[in-house]
Amino acid sequence: MLAFKGKVLRHLVGFSHSLDRARNHLKRFDEGNYEYLFYAALELRMGLENRLYDYISASIKDNKKFSKQIKEYSASKLLKILSEIDPNALIPASLAIYPMGKEPGFLKEFIPIMKKHAEYYGKLNALLHYKFFRDNDFWFLNERTNNKSHPKTLLDYRDFLEEVLKEFEILNEGTLTAHPIIRFEKIFSDLDEDDDKRNRQ
Repeated sequence: MLAFKGKVLRHLVGFSHSLDRARNHLKRFDEGNYEYLFYAALELRMGLENRLYDYISASIKDNKKFSKQIKEYSASKLLKILSEIDPNALIPASLAIYPMGKEPGFLKEFIPIMKKHAEYYGKLNALLHYKFFRDNDFWFLNERTNNKSHPKTLLDYRDFLEEVLKEFEILNEGTLTAHPIIRFEKIFSDLDEDDDKRNRQ
């Protein structure tokens, strides 16, 4: 194990932190610092990767049958891996818990990452390569073209990043990182194992 001495670099890693930075970068863009559009795209892309790895890690922990080492970073490939681990991971779910006694109940929600989110990832990539400027001849115009395809301006992409950010903020409202049915299956499986052990005694 490495021993650290002295100061360390501080950088908050996590889906919500990426979204906060993306929101701040878009504000800087609106103030005339146009390079921040690309920084926002990077944070949104990394944030989605982060969320996918959170879901995969939580699902693997509750699914002992899956031990594959994950080396992918593409959202579409990670989403495919997640669906292989747990097919229920593409289905939204709510878990209501009502404790005994006078304590109030509470609700946990699982909000799935969908195909449309993975498609956002591919479009975000376009902002992170020099080819962006070759594909969008008039990127510098201070107006919106509203084109569904190329060429587009920076203002068009500003609207796109706002759309992505709002969708990701909805994802961030989820309080569960694994579909609750996995946990119940694990509980029942453990109970069955306990029954088998008692019957063999």
